[in-house]
Amino acid sequence: MLLKRKKPLKEQKTSKKKKTGRSRVPRIILIGGWSLLIFSVGFGMYNNLTAVSTHTVHEKEVIKEQLIDTTGLQSYAKGFAKAYFTVSPTSKDQQEQREALEGYLSENLSYSSSLYKEVKEKVSVKDVEIWGITAVPNEKNVYSVLLKLMLEAGKESYDRAYSVNIYVKDNQFSVVKLPILATLPSKANVEVAQQMTTTNVEATTREAVEGFLETFFGVYPKADEKELIYYGKELQPIKDNLTFLEITNAQMAETKQTVEVTCTVVYRDNDTKLTFEMPYQLTLEKVSDGKFSIKELH
Repeated sequence: MLLKRKKPLKEQKTSKKKKTGRSRVPRIILIGGWSLLIFSVGFGMYNNLTAVSTHTVHEKEVIKEQLIDTTGLQSYAKGFAKAYFTVSPTSKDQQEQREALEGYLSENLSYSSSLYKEVKEKVSVKDVEIWGITAVPNEKNVYSVLLKLMLEAGKESYDRAYSVNIYVKDNQFSVVKLPILATLPSKANVEVAQQMTTTNVEATTREAVEGFLETFFGVYPKADEKELIYYGKELQPIKDNLTFLEITNAQMAETKQTVEVTCTVVYRDNDTKLTFEMPYQLTLEKVSDGKFSIKELH
């Protein structure tokens, strides 16, 4: 009886061992599955991060290429200069010029009819050169183009330098600021006109600023470096045969140490007889009562 009982117990232990061995197999598969899942998720995250990094580098390279290629901008600037500075005394030619300039000027930008005053013979653009292109600070997609012109009035030719601001995006262009005087060969100190919050300026200060500006712009076109040092440290000579006529639309904002000014300066070119209205921005430092120094001129 005892022998017969031992035999079944042995068989029972053997069967239990077999069952325990089989139960270990799913556990190994489960651990392997979780390991594979964790590895897959981690690998996927790595690929995503790598893909984003690669894409970002690619976009930076594209932007760099766009800034290097200025062929279209140069052609546009030359076309505008020829349209803007070619002036005729006849009303028919003037109308044609206005229509041509509509394709260049931004919607909120216009030029004065005073351009035609005192013009008795046609002024044409004999040659246009691009001397520099610089991005305007704090103005997205706006570039300052430095132009050297050879203007022909009658039998005489005259060299002039101007700077014009042009907006560029997706091979589309627009002039956002009319040309102002510039010095060659250095770049023009020009920025896009920014919104300025005017403040109440005392009448005595306003009169002093207006008097200072009228004196400065009166000598600015013909003054040399020694003369300009009395008005500001960073001013460069223009040396053109221009006559100052007036200052209009002057707006001022005063702080403790400075006076910010935006204004329009009217000049007549004595050689070509053209009259220009030029928008300027100035930062004036207060030197003493009623006296100022030009810190910035755009």
